[in-house]
Amino acid sequence: GEQTIVIPIEKEEKAFNKLVEKGIKERLAQYTKTMEVEVVSDNKIIIYIPEYAFPKIIGRQGKEIEKIEKELGLSIDVRELKEKRKGKEVDFDVEVRKNIVFYLDSNLADKDIDIYSGEEFLVSMKSSKKSMLKVNRQSKVGEKVLQAVEKGRVRLILLNSKEKV
Repeated sequence: GEQTIVIPIEKEEKAFNKLVEKGIKERLAQYTKTMEVEVVSDNKIIIYIPEYAFPKIIGRQGKEIEKIEKELGLSIDVRELKEKRKGKEVDFDVEVRKNIVFYLDSNLADKDIDIYSGEEFLVSMKSSKKSMLKVNRQSKVGEKVLQAVEKGRVRLILLNSKEKV
């Protein structure tokens, strides 16, 4: 008779990702011990490292990271560790004029807020006393924020708050 065998692929992927993460951490330990590794696909990873480790890991004109990528056969996206901070998504209203202005709940005055386009970190800001965030449209970050607003992909994350929102 015929038999159908079901093999859980997810567990194998997790094990593979853990192995990749361990290997990456070992390979990059000479630069920094503080890092998080995110496996995006078979050939791409994101490493989150402290700002001070950037020059060592990237090297002059990107030579060091290029060498590491060739050695590992992976594309490596290097990001600052604080980008991976956990937080709570908050509601907002937005107005686009000369600046891009986000209006937040009144209890969010003077708070650290990260702005994302989908999952991509754009910028971290402190809200004003009037619970607003202002981003200049003309700036590099402003252009990205504007695109995210236009596409409806913008997300605001309140960082590590102990208070209830």
